Amino acid sequence: MWHCNISDNSVNIGGVFIIGCSDVSVTNCVICHNGAGVSISSSRGISITGCDLYLNTHFAVSLRTTSCDIIVSECEIRDNFRFGIYLEKGNSCIVRNNNICDNVLYGIYS
Repeated sequence: MWHCNISDNSVNIGGVFIIGCSDVSVTNCVICHNGAGVSISSSRGISITGCDLYLNTHFAVSLRTTSCDIIVSECEIRDNFRFGIYLEKGNSCIVRNNNICDNVLYGIYS
């Protein structure tokens, strides 16, 4: 998925959900005003690159339920109402070269 604008979905859910997937790229997207930005669960080989993730109710990026080989890079992650990046369960997750600021609870929570 690239150059998408995903916005103004439900304040409780909405956004992008990657569940049980392999080798997915989310590139240069704007993901804002959703309940969830990008939620990754039981997946591997996921890349989130160059995205602008802001004003999501719960988080910008969430890694849940044994996901692995996840890369979040070169993203603007700001002004989310709870977490910028929420890491619940994951292996080989790389977060690099991002601007993570002004998230209400935590920028990165693990």
